[in-house]
Amino acid sequence: MAADLPELMYAAVASHRRMLGSASRMTDEQYSRQSLLAGWSRGHVLAHWARNADGQTRMLLAAIRGELVAQYPGGSAQRQADIEASAALPARLVLEDVRAAVERVEDVWRHMPPDAWPRPTDAHVGTRPAWMSVWARWRETEIHHVDLDVGYTHRDWPPEFVDVMLPRVLPTLDDRLTGEVTVQVRVTDRHLVSPHAAATTADDVIVRGSASALLCWLVGRPIPAAAGLTVRRSGQAWPLPRLRPWA
Repeated sequence: MAADLPELMYAAVASHRRMLGSASRMTDEQYSRQSLLAGWSRGHVLAHWARNADGQTRMLLAAIRGELVAQYPGGSAQRQADIEASAALPARLVLEDVRAAVERVEDVWRHMPPDAWPRPTDAHVGTRPAWMSVWARWRETEIHHVDLDVGYTHRDWPPEFVDVMLPRVLPTLDDRLTGEVTVQVRVTDRHLVSPHAAATTADDVIVRGSASALLCWLVGRPIPAAAGLTVRRSGQAWPLPRLRPWA
């Protein structure tokens, strides 16, 4: 089990509060506007965030009982149907929904017996120990807060979130490139070495920027990230490389 679980839980709860604050300031018209996720309104993002919390709660309650249940019992189809149903609600009801879902998962965190945290859970991405749901929730909240497109950007991500996430996501870069090109990442405000740094050639594409902007691009959010990145190849400006989806 993660030794820093209390700190992780504190960070996840703080992220919840920030995103709930953003959600509470939106009108019905603003809820219906397009988010940064293709095909999803802001209401869809919040509905997904709520259903994710409920799935985490379901898995953790099962872990307390020593059982294994699916995060989304009906699979991807039921998950999407639940998101669509919630996203269609008026803003007031969407906000009530997300607040209640957040309260439920935080209540389970507070009451988890210590011996339940290492137990397996059947998450949407595969089996993992229960304590990892806190990490997953922190990640979901920070990334989807940016997706709301209401003024919270990668520049607002807590430094500790960026420091944990970027080394995890950077190794996925090679497998997600869509073109025949080698990309080097240069972090301008952290000491982090790109996987191919020792073998850089003049033909490599160099993507340079802050750790948060690079992370934003690597998790598939190129629109807000692009403003904080410079891309060059053989000394000339170059388009930001396209990436396959990050999972």
